[in-house]
Amino acid sequence: MLQGKTVCVSLDGWSKIRNEPIICVVLYTKDGDSFLVQTVDTSGKSHTADCLLTIAKNTIVESQDTFGCQVRSVVTDNAANVAKMRTEFQKEDNLNVITYGCSAHLLNLLAKDLSIPGIKDHVVTVVKYFKYVYFANTKYREAGGLKISLALDVRWNSLVHCLQGFISNLPVFIKFCEENCEEIDGNASAKVHDLSLKRNIEDLIKRLQSISITFDC
Repeated sequence: MLQGKTVCVSLDGWSKIRNEPIICVVLYTKDGDSFLVQTVDTSGKSHTADCLLTIAKNTIVESQDTFGCQVRSVVTDNAANVAKMRTEFQKEDNLNVITYGCSAHLLNLLAKDLSIPGIKDHVVTVVKYFKYVYFANTKYREAGGLKISLALDVRWNSLVHCLQGFISNLPVFIKFCEENCEEIDGNASAKVHDLSLKRNIEDLIKRLQSISITFDC
């Protein structure tokens, strides 16, 4: 399947269910196909630039020998240790491979810099209430409330989707609070009726809109 193809190697750090560190190796073809070909257990090892450089070079050799493909690029995230690894990688004279940082990761870091402190937590409180409290969720769906999603750090662009869902469903939230003032959680109700919070959410959506569109392309 990869024989004779030119591929890009993606190296990305993850954790197993017991928080044991691993590095996932994925090969991408120019057609957009992706193949998880290896997971490198790095337990007990510090992710220094030298350690990551060794993993990157071994990955290239093993991928080419095993699958008969040609590795011509390596993409990573943009953490300081990984960026240093890329710098050291380019000093290797025997490797005809380019390295670069993931653009989506850079955009995600930019989105975090543009975020208004505290807004996410307020919105997540309300969304969790209407998603996971049975009484609230039942009434919400009966009132025609649209699907709402949580903002998760590991899912880029989920913050904007969560904020947009909050604004889109705000009339339903408000109506629910007014009709069930005795039963509703006071904290969630206060956030639903907070006009300054609504304005801040709308402002944050505008800030992140161009980044969000890029992620969805």
